Amino acid sequence: MSDIRPIDADETGVIEVCVYRDATLIHRQLCESAEQAAAVVEAWEQDAGVECDVHDLSGGDALGVFAEGEVAEPSFEGYPEQ
Repeated sequence: MSDIRPIDADETGVIEVCVYRDATLIHRQLCESAEQAAAVVEAWEQDAGVECDVHDLSGGDALGVFAEGEVAEPSFEGYPEQ
């Protein structure tokens, strides 16, 4: 079984693989590439009764939207005036 602990800032993995059995996290691994994450998922999927979730922690394109400063104005339509 793996050591479950918070992500450290100095860890280099940008893709997180979480493995669950009966909705309980049983393994968590940070991977440096999609290929490495796919290999981890493939290895765990041979074990019946587990579910794997893969998360991209790099921020990717979502971070770029906010970095560019393109924030929509809030809409107050439908809210009562005070």
